[in-house]
Amino acid sequence: MQRHLAIIISSCRRGGNRTDFLFIALFYMNLNILPNIHCFADIMFNPGGYEPPRILYDNEMVYVPEGKNDITVGPVKYVVGANCGIVIPPGVVHFSENPYAEPAHRLCIHFDWYGAQPKPEKICARLKDGPPKAMQNDSAQPIVFTLSGICRRLLDRTFELLKSNPSDVIALKYSFGELLARISSEKSAGRDRWNEASWNRMNLMGTLKSYIESNYAKDIGYDDFCEATQRSAAYVCSNFKKMTGLNPTEYLIEVRIFHAERLLNSTLLPIDEICARVGIPDHNYFSRLFKRRNKLSPSEYRRAADGM
Repeated sequence: MQRHLAIIISSCRRGGNRTDFLFIALFYMNLNILPNIHCFADIMFNPGGYEPPRILYDNEMVYVPEGKNDITVGPVKYVVGANCGIVIPPGVVHFSENPYAEPAHRLCIHFDWYGAQPKPEKICARLKDGPPKAMQNDSAQPIVFTLSGICRRLLDRTFELLKSNPSDVIALKYSFGELLARISSEKSAGRDRWNEASWNRMNLMGTLKSYIESNYAKDIGYDDFCEATQRSAAYVCSNFKKMTGLNPTEYLIEVRIFHAERLLNSTLLPIDEICARVGIPDHNYFSRLFKRRNKLSPSEYRRAADGM
């Protein structure tokens, strides 16, 4: 995380194309789960600026302290003005533009609720040939919010940590987590029923992602998912996919393969042992899943990593 955030800070200080810095977010705060920030941006979106349509594999919070810009999510255009923000869930086609005379100051945070860092190519898909079908999540909805004075101070503190001390992961988690918790509380106090349903879905997603990340090496399945969330299998599958674009089993496979990649890169463990450690003891099945994701067998992947 420290290296990834340092790269973003360095890029922002140099100045560059705005499309290099737009990062992403969905949002909710379960007090038992702390968010993991992947990357961030503090940018000026100039008049006439345009971010082409894209679809994200992760979640984005965009807050505008000054100015205003248009963010179109699915078929709906939102005018996000001063002291307002929007949370864009993964799997939703969206784009941004500034048709106004003044620049818009944008603060963006890209985060998730589990520990695995997404591959760079998994953060965002540009829509040259249309969105990948597996990523589309047309039923997910953005959340628009206004920051209170306390929330603005928490956001300022979070960005101060991101810029000055990104290695203090615990402080970042608690600062950003408190911000999300307060926004959640303020939205709930407004008795916005639509958002209450959205928060419930996000709570489910956060709880289940946390459970999978903690237990991926075990033999777990829908019975365990239902017990962890206290929901039915149909509810878990439908609502988790609405929020992430993947059903829980597909997400579990993604987490297992991610950890297998990490072990292949950083250890000399036999592949059979790596299979067992990530919860896929069948070597042949593991190899098929791994090759489907990486276009390389585990052995080829390790050799390629060694040659880099």
